[in-house]
Amino acid sequence: MSTNKFAFVSLFITRKCNLACSYCNLPDNDIYEMSGKEWIKVIDRVAPYVEFFNLIGGEPTLHPDLPEIVEHLNKIGANYSMVTNGTAPHIFYEYLINRCQIKSLCVSMDELHPDDKKSESMKSIHGRDLVNFIRNETNYKETLIISSVISTIDKFSNLATFALTNNCKIALSVRQFSDNEYQFNSNNPAGSKPSRENTIEVLKYIANRYSSFPLLDPFEYYIAMLNRYIFKEGEWKCRHGLTPAIDSNGDLWACFDFMGNVNPITGRPRVNLLKEKFNPDTHFEAVRYECINCGGCTWNCPMVSEMVYDGIVKAEFL
Repeated sequence: MSTNKFAFVSLFITRKCNLACSYCNLPDNDIYEMSGKEWIKVIDRVAPYVEFFNLIGGEPTLHPDLPEIVEHLNKIGANYSMVTNGTAPHIFYEYLINRCQIKSLCVSMDELHPDDKKSESMKSIHGRDLVNFIRNETNYKETLIISSVISTIDKFSNLATFALTNNCKIALSVRQFSDNEYQFNSNNPAGSKPSRENTIEVLKYIANRYSSFPLLDPFEYYIAMLNRYIFKEGEWKCRHGLTPAIDSNGDLWACFDFMGNVNPITGRPRVNLLKEKFNPDTHFEAVRYECINCGGCTWNCPMVSEMVYDGIVKAEFL
């Protein structure tokens, strides 16, 4: 057996979603969706070569066979988490906790008290209600994770207080900006470019007060981001190709950020793990080659906390 292992594999259980968050980059392609039994077949093919699975989408709770998939992950002793927008009925989450014994839940929400009806706001409302329900109405004792896209300082502070109160950790996502991405600065009118200055301000705020926030990532993560945004210097210690994604049809991609958006960089046919067994002698190399030659890394990479720059020094601005 090969000694190679993927550190983190994203399983796109379904591409279906009942929200339309403005910063979501998952293409709404009409592709085949594997059944629970097919997902189990794919999982079993790669499980010996995976340290951790992350069940995402879309919205995983929209897949009719999700309980079957979760129960199988427990059966084989896999390490995993599931990201949800909190919109499923609470009784379903209770079923996942009590009957399926789900190990780790990650609730997606970006602020505590949204004041509009955008998809991001609906997600935050449902997420807040779900965290309250799990903590007050179930016996779930594990640490909940709140997955949040960076926001303004006041919104982040409120979310951090909420996380501390409910024994949650925050997985904070910081994205490189483009014109069509989420408006992080609440002072920006709709349609204007996001504020790079506002993002730097928030990152400084977090780095300065790191010890008082229940953040999932190490302190060096935020120092690295500040260096990147302000000085544009340093080299990644990137573990190329160790965080692939498996699409809802079984296709294997080097990562989830560009899944479905690009043609295979290798020029080879896309590996489909529903149709063929995982081959550690060739598939590890194929994923790494695609990753290295893509050059499109973003801050959404799940290994970003391990991509710390060489020779990090606490800069004067901290």
